[in-house]
Amino acid sequence: MTDDAATALERLLSASRGGLTLVLLFDYDGTLVPITSHPSLAVLTSETRALLERLASLPRVAVGVLSGRSLADVVGLVGIPGLYHAGTSGMELDLRGRVVRHPKEREAATLIAGVAEQLRPVLADFAGAWIESKAAGLTVHYRNVRTDRLNELLESIRLCLAPWTAQLTTVGGPMAIEVTPQDGWNKGTAVQMILDHVGRDSAFPVFIGDEANDADAFAVVSALGGASIGVGTQAPSTASYRLRDPNAVTEFLAAVLESLEERRTKP
Repeated sequence: MTDDAATALERLLSASRGGLTLVLLFDYDGTLVPITSHPSLAVLTSETRALLERLASLPRVAVGVLSGRSLADVVGLVGIPGLYHAGTSGMELDLRGRVVRHPKEREAATLIAGVAEQLRPVLADFAGAWIESKAAGLTVHYRNVRTDRLNELLESIRLCLAPWTAQLTTVGGPMAIEVTPQDGWNKGTAVQMILDHVGRDSAFPVFIGDEANDADAFAVVSALGGASIGVGTQAPSTASYRLRDPNAVTEFLAAVLESLEERRTKP
């Protein structure tokens, strides 16, 4: 275990010993699973799924997954009952069975549909780029675009989105650009809503993510005195700790679980 992982683990255990509920929140792609050639191929390993499930079953531990994917997609991919979920970068949430959506989701859907209509002909000129549409947001994926055309693609997207600058928020994801309404919720909002549901005053928040689209969640967790953990080289510099890749995340989860279970068995 690296020094960062060991220090983060000790902070979690100290909070748990102090009677706080550990709220363990994760990005999905690039954090719990490696980036794949297509999002449909990014499947949790049986080991990682089992670790999340066992952690969520412990007293004073809550687990959640916050993703740019649609809520239905991330719930289906994780496949563990009783977890917190956020989709479309926080625009829609499942708070352990209670689904909450942004109050202006309908207006957002109309806006996003118009944006997608303008983007599609732009992306048609770039093999390997495509739009993932969601109820109140979209993601432009470009992981399969030729490297020598990436700058041209990104500039074309920027020019296409320019007329909506005041209405849209665009953030980078793993070889992707996530687009949501300017006045919408984000992953930071999702963290706050989950903490309110758990009980903010008795919670110790942890967020683990890998890209710029996780920055809002890092900021909220850090402001509340929790632990923000970046994965890989592209994670925001505001992360307090670092893990090298999704395999290291799995190793960290195993260490957290082992330590918590060991404490429970001690007389």
